[in-house]
Amino acid sequence: MATNEEPVPWKNPPNHQVFMVELAVCCSTCRWMVIKGLNGGRMSKRIFALIFLLFFSTIACAQNYDVVVEGGRVMDPETGMDAVRNLGIRDGKIVRISPGALSGQRVVHAAGLIVAPGFIDLHQHSQELASQRVKALDGVTTALELEIGAPDVAQFLKDKEGHSLIHYGSSASHVAARSAVFGAPLPPGDILPKSGPATDQPATAEQIERIRARLRAELDAGGLAIGMGIQYTPGATRLEVIDMFRLAAERKLPVYTHVRSSGRIEPGSSIESVSEVIGAAAITGASLHIVHINRLLHPRLAGVSFHDRRSARPPSRCHHRGISLRRGHDRHKLRAF
Repeated sequence: MATNEEPVPWKNPPNHQVFMVELAVCCSTCRWMVIKGLNGGRMSKRIFALIFLLFFSTIACAQNYDVVVEGGRVMDPETGMDAVRNLGIRDGKIVRISPGALSGQRVVHAAGLIVAPGFIDLHQHSQELASQRVKALDGVTTALELEIGAPDVAQFLKDKEGHSLIHYGSSASHVAARSAVFGAPLPPGDILPKSGPATDQPATAEQIERIRARLRAELDAGGLAIGMGIQYTPGATRLEVIDMFRLAAERKLPVYTHVRSSGRIEPGSSIESVSEVIGAAAITGASLHIVHINRLLHPRLAGVSFHDRRSARPPSRCHHRGISLRRGHDRHKLRAF
């Protein structure tokens, strides 16, 4: 998929609905003309009306598409569709979903296969072409670096433009901004700093404001969120974390975070670290996404009841309190076809 293509417009009604409306209008017009012709004795108008109706019926029924995906099980989570359908594709976009036969210059026979919108991976560090190829084979059409974020969003987007197999994007990196402010900018290709003052020392009020200014610039350059690897910057105080959440709330953007720790014993427990970021979200109103939630091994975590380590029920207690919380699960097995 070329990166300059618009995403498949699943929200828009397929064009066959538009043709149905047009045809209905035409039929109404033709009926009026036929009646008028009969009443007025004008046979030419009646003949014209019938030709007019036949012409538009032919257009509506004989659409030709660039590609037709035939006989696949179409699944669309947004609309709830789950049925065998044929897809008509024109100019790289799905313009018709139909139970009836469609004609196209190329026909892809998809019987026994699932046809669905591409998967979106929110947590993808490897962004080189080889990784993107594997992602595409696995059904992923968008891979985003949101947990940590690219150190330089503008450069990241520039490097990817015209050189990406799938869609891409990045958060603004708190880790990189902190490293730059502490005088230890990340080398090209790195997303995490080496241990030192940039990771271990608390930031002053002036440094926190400079970090926020750097993040503002990264968001202006196209950052999709604020990425915080708090475990990799243990020197960041809770106040610094809250101030980053405040910036995200101001921009109405989420925070993606790798929490501070994942132990079972206090201090440093998973409950303590998850409580820290949930508290920051509650104080500031920012939306929060916790990555690696299934690595936080405590069986009951801040109101989230785990069925097992692979899945969790929605954290309803947080949502009932107005806290927007989502969580990411690690996928340990990759299967490409």
